[in-house]
Amino acid sequence: MHKYLAKSNPEETIQEHTDNLLKNYQRLKKLYPAVEIDWYLLELVCLLHDLGKMNLLFQTKLGNASGKGKEIPHGYLSVAFVPDSKLEEMGYSEDEIKVVYQAIARHHERKYDFSDSEWKNEIIRLEEQWEDFNYSQLGENAEYS
Repeated sequence: MHKYLAKSNPEETIQEHTDNLLKNYQRLKKLYPAVEIDWYLLELVCLLHDLGKMNLLFQTKLGNASGKGKEIPHGYLSVAFVPDSKLEEMGYSEDEIKVVYQAIARHHERKYDFSDSEWKNEIIRLEEQWEDFNYSQLGENAEYS
């Protein structure tokens, strides 16, 4: 399995970064149990938000791979892992699913300066990284690709 980084200084893998975020999610859930929020969807967003960092151009930027080309912000790539069919089967509405996409895509302020075809091509390349990515927290949800 390849080690995919989320941050380089200090070095932190995507899995470690997500585990830390999930700890904060659990704290929020414990501190604010009466907040009217769909905790499942929030946890899903936490799990998926940085999976786009597997792309080789992001890893190159962190010194963890080599590659050339135009980097698409990882949030826009991470949306490829949203299990929309599963969410529909669970009874989530189109609007609720759109909120998941928006929360993931826009968890950082980034310019949308790429074409749909550039995005689709990078998603195809990202599928190759997904084959080499293992994260137990995704469990049965690992069918996102």
